Formats: sequence, structure tokens, C-alpha cells
Amino acid sequence: MTPLAWLVRRLEEAALLGVAERRALLALAPQERLVPARTDIRDGQKAGSAHLIVDGVACRAAMLPDGTRRILALYFPGDLCSTGRGAADPLPGTIEALSPCTVADISSGTIDSLIRSHPGIERALWWLTLVELGIGQQWLINASWEAERRIAHLICEVRARSQASGRDMQAPGRDMQAPAGIWKSASRAASGRW
Repeated sequence: MTPLAWLVRRLEEAALLGVAERRALLALAPQERLVPARTDIRDGQKAGSAHLIVDGVACRAAMLPDGTRRILALYFPGDLCSTGRGAADPLPGTIEALSPCTVADISSGTIDSLIRSHPGIERALWWLTLVELGIGQQWLINASWEAERRIAHLICEVRARSQASGRDMQAPGRDMQAPAGIWKSASRAASGRW
């Protein structure tokens, strides 16, 4: 699947893209680049550009005043992360590769042009923003839970999002299938039904 097909697949979840919007997105030609693990994805990129995760896992992270690092969001293949297009200030933190990543960069000018020409793309991007906000709100709620329940919720989220990206937690050359019953146990713990 091409990088843009991943993005279209993700945005089609909102059911807001028509044929013209799909064609416009698939006609883009973003440059792909490899980003090593533990590296800032935005390094050297213009502010306001969006970064499509093609392969690998990335996160938005922030440093707290006490020097600890806090992960604010996870990004899987098909996820679009940006600095907060149109915002007066960029979104907090850095966007870091947690594993080696392939990233396709889409300039803010290209995104603005797409939005002006295709309102369905703008609505789909707003939907994507609302989904990310919903996930962020759940993470805030999780912060008050006991450790076992927070970890269980994270396991369930990683599994669901890796399945949605078509990757289902597989690593090249190594079977990472979880032992029988682990997903059921994690689901029970995440919902507080231990």
C-alpha cells in the first residue's frame, strides 16, 4: 500500500471523502524519508508541515520540569502528525520515532491547497483531530488509574491501533503473537473487571 493510500484509508473512516477527494490525496507526491529510532521526526522540517507515518511507531513527547519525559500520543502507520497547522503556537513536545520509521512529509502549503479545493478533506482532517483529542482525553483519565489497569489499557490500544494499520504487532523475522488469553486479560484489566 502506498503512503497516501494509508492516509486515505485512515481519513475514509470518517466517511467524508468523495471520489474527487480520494483522487486529490492519491495524486500527491510526498517525499519519504527514513528516521532512526529515538530521533525527532520534525528535525529540519518547516513548521506547519504534516508527517505521515508510513512504517514504524512514533510518539509526541514532552519533557516535564523535573526532567522526566512524558509520552502524550502514539502514532502508527496511516497516522498523520503535525505541529498544529494554523495554531498560533506549535503543539507541545517533540514528535519522536520510537522505532525506525518511514515518514512522508506533506507541506502546509499543499494541505492548505487541498483544503481550499476539497472541503471533504478539511472535514476529514477535523475528524482526525477530534479522534486524537478523544484518545488524549482517555489518556488523561487513565492517569488516575492504578498501574496494572493503565498498562492493560495501553496494551489494548496498541493492539487495536496496530490492527487498524494492518500491522497487528508483527515484527520482521520474529513472531510477536501474544500468549493465548493475554488480550482477554488486558481487556478485563483495562475495564476494571480484574
